[in-house]
Amino acid sequence: MEGVGRVVEVGAGVARTWMDRVVSVHNLSFGVWCEYIRVPLERACAVPMGVDPVQASMAWASPLTAHHLLHDFTRLHHGDWIVQNCANGAVGRCVAALAREMGIGTLNIVRRPEVKEEWQQLQLQQRTVVVLDEEVTSALHDAKGGDALTNGARRVMHQLTGDPLCDAAALSLNGIGGTSATTLAELIRDKGTHVSYGGLSQRPLSVSNALVIFRDIHFVGFYLPRVKTRGHKALMCKIFQLMSRGDNGLTIPE
Repeated sequence: MEGVGRVVEVGAGVARTWMDRVVSVHNLSFGVWCEYIRVPLERACAVPMGVDPVQASMAWASPLTAHHLLHDFTRLHHGDWIVQNCANGAVGRCVAALAREMGIGTLNIVRRPEVKEEWQQLQLQQRTVVVLDEEVTSALHDAKGGDALTNGARRVMHQLTGDPLCDAAALSLNGIGGTSATTLAELIRDKGTHVSYGGLSQRPLSVSNALVIFRDIHFVGFYLPRVKTRGHKALMCKIFQLMSRGDNGLTIPE
């Protein structure tokens, strides 16, 4: 229920400066697949010059999800690392871009070598690291016991990120489900949080007992429609400003 249009008329009490502006609309009780639509002003957000209208039309779901994943579950500090799979999806790309703005490093797991090469060409700083599934699996296997000890997670994160100061990840984000939950959670610190927001594998979440018993890893879920929308318009205005810069990789796959 998101889309972009150009204002052709305004109602009583609405400033005429809105005329001819490109706006993004959201959270409507009806669809936006139409030529003309009447929307309340509070549901419209001006799209800055320089933002592709196609990108803006898709900008509510994925960037908002990424924002909540980064802010709602643990307090992240400048210099922290997070790990995520499904990194080449819309949410994954937005997570990496917003994390860069926060000074957070991201270990981004992808499946195909050509995707890894594409990401490496787009990397904007050293703290955006892209690795293949099998590289993570191999590193965890070589760590021998990384699923039960924070030190194991720390060693693997050092190896995969190339950052000697890197601690175990503060947060893991899972868009796939299945056995990937254990792989991701093995990389985070004791009492860390693993968030599931998708289930592309269509398999039940599979979690190692050691992660729960010995390391007290917290497993939680996220679903954007459950989140209160208050404040989302102001947040989206900030996201559009980031998109207008064009230098932070905040783009949504079409």
